[in-house]
Amino acid sequence: MDRISEIKDFKELSAMDYFQKDYEAIQMAARLSKSIQSDAKDIRAGGDEVEIAVRKFYKEKLFPKYHVTYRHILD
Repeated sequence: MDRISEIKDFKELSAMDYFQKDYEAIQMAARLSKSIQSDAKDIRAGGDEVEIAVRKFYKEKLFPKYHVTYRHILD
């Protein structure tokens, strides 16, 4: 079996498979933020890990039609 026949058609790719890497990156950022916050009384001490991961997701998926900035999506 050659390499080209091993590649799935896009119509056969599930949404979960397509977004799996992004989902894992956001989940990892959430776990990191939670672990940072576990020892801190101030919730902001957890940093912006989740926001950064979500912003990166939207930047990659919406580019070039939209520009994603800090708390804004511009067309």
